[in-house]
Amino acid sequence: MPLQDPDVDRYRLVAKVVDFYPFEVKDAFYQKCSFCNKEIPKRQKACFKCGDSDYEFLQYCYQMFILIEDEVGDQIKLSINDKCSLFHELKRAHLAEDSSALRAFSARVNPLLGNLQAMHDGLEVGKIVEVENPQLCFEIDTWVFSEDAKLTRAFGLSAFAQI
Repeated sequence: MPLQDPDVDRYRLVAKVVDFYPFEVKDAFYQKCSFCNKEIPKRQKACFKCGDSDYEFLQYCYQMFILIEDEVGDQIKLSINDKCSLFHELKRAHLAEDSSALRAFSARVNPLLGNLQAMHDGLEVGKIVEVENPQLCFEIDTWVFSEDAKLTRAFGLSAFAQI
């Protein structure tokens, strides 16, 4: 995919989603402390560092990744983070514990994922489910960050539309 131009920070691309992470949609979040900005393990309900016994600093954020493939077979991983328009005005919650939040979240991401959740469920029981996802038009933001003293380009979903 020709997404490496250093002077461009947003691309439009036609592709289809071929996989996603985490393996289960209910795990597509993390929690952090809004006071110290540190990530809080999912098994905890408060920031122990800040002594948050009233849970006032616990903040839920959505995060998942999709692997997209264009018509020539090139693939790229996109981050879908909490700031993506896909999640605007969506209640933030512990998706594994709040079934109404999970339903609302799933309703937003299912148009992207198509039958990939069924494919993941099939893999767990040794069944092969053929992926049948449509081509979509993606608006992709890109930026460069430093990782281990090496510059790396990252990609995030800004928006998508059905063709």
